[in-house]
Amino acid sequence: MSIIFPRRHSRWTTLAAAATAGLITITLGGFADAQTTPKELTPVSLRLGFIAGAWDAGEYVARDLGYYKEAGLDVTITEGQGSNSNIQLLSSGQVDFAKVAAASLIPAAANGAKLKMVACHLQVQGAGVATKPEIKTTKDMSGKTYVGVTFDFATQLFPAFVQATGITDVKVVNAAPETIPQVLVAGQTDLMVANAWAQVPILESLGVKFNYFRYADYGVDPLGIGIVTSDANLEKKPEVAKAFAAATMRGWQYVYDHPEEAAKIFNKAVPSVKLDLAVTTAKMMEALSHTSNSKGRRLGWMAEQDWVHTVNLLTKFGLLKSSVELNKLYVNLIAE
Repeated sequence: MSIIFPRRHSRWTTLAAAATAGLITITLGGFADAQTTPKELTPVSLRLGFIAGAWDAGEYVARDLGYYKEAGLDVTITEGQGSNSNIQLLSSGQVDFAKVAAASLIPAAANGAKLKMVACHLQVQGAGVATKPEIKTTKDMSGKTYVGVTFDFATQLFPAFVQATGITDVKVVNAAPETIPQVLVAGQTDLMVANAWAQVPILESLGVKFNYFRYADYGVDPLGIGIVTSDANLEKKPEVAKAFAAATMRGWQYVYDHPEEAAKIFNKAVPSVKLDLAVTTAKMMEALSHTSNSKGRRLGWMAEQDWVHTVNLLTKFGLLKSSVELNKLYVNLIAE
């Protein structure tokens, strides 16, 4: 099975790195050796969405190519357990930055979470459902079993997909993220949560026969995944937040511009992910990096229209119970 997405084009202007200052001292005996003072790095923690995968290549590239250090940051990367878990950790101040889906951030903000997305590298969310090959239409899904992940945004969007398609009597079972996609490969479920940039290329690389139904094809198309931090961090350390957002998007732009080289860098950091899979994932994600509203802007910049659309979408399907102001959801730390 092959899935083709239209290619999105993006532009990036490299930020000038701060140079360490050289100091030459003149003494009566002649010239002393030039001395440099190492730049002190600010420690920063980043929480990934789930287990580290090729969908995290941009952050590892930014770290291993020195983009974070050039921005004055010492970044520690840890694996996560989904958007909702990351929202809790950000709200309690246990992490500085985390990858969070807009569809998860909005309900949290409506409930009082003081968090904002500051840059978005995967704006077309690409979520959907992978099924056994005998399930050929959405009607075939009725009465079947669906396996999702508790804190996963794509799983949280499944009820909207059910409403949009008229599926009935689906049994929903939550499993640990590491069981995906093995449950479908082993024939232990009929339907499974799947993202076009994650489980889909993995299944294809395994030679598994399956069908894929993308939420967006049925009207469930919220803004995707980006970097989120707390309002407190934005207020106390605005320059750190700006530097982190810029360096991270610089890493992702490298991934999109040089997928093969980026895959090698990521594969060295996370050898468990096959090199060819990392390349395929990078190319898939580049196709999802911009919406029609942000096309032609710098990678990471977010359009107000996409946030309005996502709020309206969540409200329509009953996933958002109360209104929320846009200025409580995001701030563009990446200039147009």
